[in-house]
Amino acid sequence: MLRPLLLLLILLATLHTAVRGDSLTLTEQTALLPSPAQNFLRKHFATLGIKKITVENRFLHKEYSVLLAGGGSIEFDGRGNWTRIEGLRHALPASTIPSKILQYIRTHYPHYFIASLDRTAKGYQTGLRGLEENRTVTLLFNRRYELVKEDDEPLPLP
Repeated sequence: MLRPLLLLLILLATLHTAVRGDSLTLTEQTALLPSPAQNFLRKHFATLGIKKITVENRFLHKEYSVLLAGGGSIEFDGRGNWTRIEGLRHALPASTIPSKILQYIRTHYPHYFIASLDRTAKGYQTGLRGLEENRTVTLLFNRRYELVKEDDEPLPLP
């Protein structure tokens, strides 16, 4: 009785791993990235070195995460389209930000820099950090680059 149960558990664990398919590949070689991701890195982040690239195999697709040597990271979907850019404590290159979003932020938040940018099915989410103030602002834009929501909050004390 115990033996069939043990075999069943082993079989289920094996199937779960095969279905999840969450194997990781760690490298510094950009050749593993889809060509749109390679082009994006060359165009916008050529001066920064790459510290690590993580390739994560999902059930039906891959996801790529690039950790930059100067800090920050970029996430790509399986086709090489960026889904998240994070500069941590540094401003993102202006060339990575849609022009209408950049123009809105420069007009309405001149003392903030864009520290992160997410692309979703509904639009864009930007994370702003104050240059002089101890505040962050999150802005949500729709696919037509129109502001949908604004949320500001003080940064937590260290």
